[in-house]
Amino acid sequence: MVASFTLQAPERLPPPSSRNDEVPELAGVVAVQWKSRMKKIEAIIRPSKVDPVRTALQMRGVEPFELFEAAGYGSEPRPVVAYRGALDVVPPIPKVKLEVVVNDALAMPLRYDIVDAARTGRVGDGPS
Repeated sequence: MVASFTLQAPERLPPPSSRNDEVPELAGVVAVQWKSRMKKIEAIIRPSKVDPVRTALQMRGVEPFELFEAAGYGSEPRPVVAYRGALDVVPPIPKVKLEVVVNDALAMPLRYDIVDAARTGRVGDGPS
C-alpha cells in the first residue's frame, strides 16, 4: 500500500518582521529549522600568554581562531621617562588580539578558560 498526501501552501505568509524564529506549520507537517546561535569572543592578551590560551582553547576542542598583533595601554599607567630634560612617553605596549567564534553554549565556559589562562595577577589584566 502506498500512502499519498498533498501539501497545500498557506494563502499568505506573514511579513518577515513578524515571523521571528517560529517554525511554520504547513498542512500538518512541521518544517524543522536548525539554528545554531554563535558568539564571537575577542580578547586582548599579553604575547607571553598566547601559548597557555592556545592550550586552553585546544582542551575545549576549539581549533580555528585568529591572532592579530595589537598595541596599546589599556588601564595600565603610561610610563613617562625624562630624557635630557624632556618628558617622553614610552611607545605602546605590544599585545595580541584573539578572535574566536563558537557555539552559544560554549561561549561562557570558554570565556572563563581564556581569562584563567591569560591572568598574570598584575596591573593590566583587566576585569575578570
